[in-house]
Amino acid sequence: MKVTLAKADAVTAKADLLAVPVFAGAELGPGAEEAVAALGVPMAPLLEARGFTGKAGEAAAIPTLGRLPATVLVLVGVGERAKVDAEVLRRAAAAVVRQGRGARKAVTTLPQALPADPAAAVQAVTEGALLAAYRFDKYKRARQAKGNGSGPPAELASLVLYPGASGTRGLAGALAAGQVRAAATNLARDLSNEPANALHPADLATAARKLLAGKGVTVKVKDEKALAAEGFGGIVGVGQGAEHPPRLIELRYAPKGASGEVVLVGKGITFDSGGLSLKPPDSMKTMKTDMSGAAAVLAAMSVLADLDVTVAVTGYLASAENMPSGRATRPGDVLTMKNGKTVEVLNTDAEGRLVMADALALGAAAKPDAIIDVATLTGACVVALGNRYTGLMANDEALAAELLEAARASRATWPTSRTSATATAAPCSPGCSSRSSSTTAPGSTSTSPALPGPSPTTATSARAPPGPPSGPCSPGWSAAARPADGHGLGPSARTRLTATRAARSSLIQSASCVPTRRTHQARASLRLRATPASIRVSSTRRSGSRRRVITGTLRVVNSRRSPPQSTPQDTLRR
Repeated sequence: MKVTLAKADAVTAKADLLAVPVFAGAELGPGAEEAVAALGVPMAPLLEARGFTGKAGEAAAIPTLGRLPATVLVLVGVGERAKVDAEVLRRAAAAVVRQGRGARKAVTTLPQALPADPAAAVQAVTEGALLAAYRFDKYKRARQAKGNGSGPPAELASLVLYPGASGTRGLAGALAAGQVRAAATNLARDLSNEPANALHPADLATAARKLLAGKGVTVKVKDEKALAAEGFGGIVGVGQGAEHPPRLIELRYAPKGASGEVVLVGKGITFDSGGLSLKPPDSMKTMKTDMSGAAAVLAAMSVLADLDVTVAVTGYLASAENMPSGRATRPGDVLTMKNGKTVEVLNTDAEGRLVMADALALGAAAKPDAIIDVATLTGACVVALGNRYTGLMANDEALAAELLEAARASRATWPTSRTSATATAAPCSPGCSSRSSSTTAPGSTSTSPALPGPSPTTATSARAPPGPPSGPCSPGWSAAARPADGHGLGPSARTRLTATRAARSSLIQSASCVPTRRTHQARASLRLRATPASIRVSSTRRSGSRRRVITGTLRVVNSRRSPPQSTPQDTLRR
């Protein structure tokens, strides 16, 4: 889709679709009053019948019946006038694109809904429209529309923005910035959507060279022989079980007179089967996206020159396939990492920490001003935050604030408080054990003391793929890394994360204290509730029309499980 700017009046422009903003309470916004007046019909009853109130995200399409040059008028809700910002306009533009399926050309006055900052408005609308228009249909056969009208509707090909009385002067840069940022996001989406049989580690390296050609970024690739010779034991250990060997891809952007240096590290597991600690089949379905962190870093590197970034940036893509075979790393194996630290692997599905540790050690050796890593590191993040939030952990609050501000343009992010690099990770779900710090991979144990070395500012973003949590827990979720409310990492995770480690251990052990004997006709369920001081246990057993409920309270004292403080109550109900 092509996005352009125009100076004329949008209401008089010939198009398939005219999109205008409407504020909360059905208050007509810029361009909407003129368009509604030209229709000459009472609009309030029509909008009321459709339940349209101008709330952000709402949209109502109305045929103009030839009374306007545009075929269809789309009223787009943007919420309260005083609360309109770039994110509201970004989502409003996405709504326009969704409504525009089947149309070829659309015009809009959405940028005029934020008159205080026309440049931000133009950039936001551009980004929202281009992101919403994204489709990954590379592997679908083109379906030709037949005479009976079958086939997919035409995609919106053109969107023209009308910034209003301010004109287009000075807004070309904002339009270009929106286009560049959206293109980078869609590039990361393309890479993440590629099937695993079409994107092996070597293919990712080839894609990096192709996509970054002419972008002011140099690309160097270490193959499996170079990795082994230079001591990258984590990457080699993870990738040694796969037919397609691992790669470490170095991307370097060095503008003249650089004002600082930043290192970006991306996890690039092109497919994660779990290795010998094999994942369940359902958990493997989305594991082609386990290289999304590397895709994000590659996409960010692709726009540095276009955005005139004056900071030197080095990106590392730690890429491997985690597969089972006779050559694969086994639970109990000891690997020597790039920094000389040795790690005992207890769960081969903790591969992300191993490849990232090698890349982080390499990046830290350059003593940059900041290191930022992006990884689909653990399903436990989904347990804590759900599918809509990205976890952010940092040891520098100023850097974390900058990352959170940047994240407002793309994805909701949940911050943690400052935490030391050696804080012990708290378990993220019952059954997970905490054996490591952020310098040792969970699912692994350290067999040598930590080596002295530089400690650069580090911010970590962990985004989990959809699906049930699996594998060990993410590092950094410690008591010191919780939000100010003190209840954990989110309302849905409070029950799990407020319990002490002793409580969690007792939580699992207590299951053996609850009668759950069943016959082939009975269905038993176990409900557990934890607080820092006690655990409430409830077991329900059903047989036919009868239900048997047994409850009890378990106190936790000095990490040991004491006998129940209250007598279990056994009730028989019909």
